[in-house]
Amino acid sequence: VFSQNALRTLALQSKNCFWAENDWGNWQWGEDMWVDQCFMKTAFENRVFIPQLMVEDHCDHWWGWESCTAVDRVAFHPFKDLWRYKML
Repeated sequence: VFSQNALRTLALQSKNCFWAENDWGNWQWGEDMWVDQCFMKTAFENRVFIPQLMVEDHCDHWWGWESCTAVDRVAFHPFKDLWRYKML
């Protein structure tokens, strides 16, 4: 979940992040890791992690994760293939 300011920063810094992160092996990362590293190492932006907002496949699963029916969460990650993304 990104704020409007975070998206503005990403838009302004993405080119700088691409070139800076090129030496870090960024071609091996998913989009979540790429953005996190961009904010941390190039844009020098604070990142606030609020675990109650998102359900992540690689962390503890919550009831309703796969069907996106956990009403107390705002984001579900990841759906890596089109079928799972569109199943909603």
